[in-house]
Amino acid sequence: MARELDRDTRQGTADDAAAGAGGVGPGPRGFIVRVPDDAMRPVFRAGDFAYVDPDVPVAPGAFVCVRRGGTTTVRLCAEERGRRLLRTLEPDRVEGAVDADNADGGTTIRGVVVFVGRRV
Repeated sequence: MARELDRDTRQGTADDAAAGAGGVGPGPRGFIVRVPDDAMRPVFRAGDFAYVDPDVPVAPGAFVCVRRGGTTTVRLCAEERGRRLLRTLEPDRVEGAVDADNADGGTTIRGVVVFVGRRV
């Protein structure tokens, strides 16, 4: 059974995740976050459950779970001029630059989203 980490994050086993997602889910260190906003529509909607695997390498084009200023959210990882950027799916809005070594200190990429689910 999952234990509560914070309001938006649940920790479970790989078996828990795979069972709940038809065999698709994060690895053994994976976790589930609830998407807090609609900034990633149409792929993610507020209230969706994003299955996150911290062991999957982050690459441009991946959807990632991000912890920033006490908030956990999902964003698109992009690369521009050698820097990783976090973007919403709104084309002209940049959330903020994230260097590979997390030099800004306030943003942490927690893992790659490997599956999304929602209540029916």
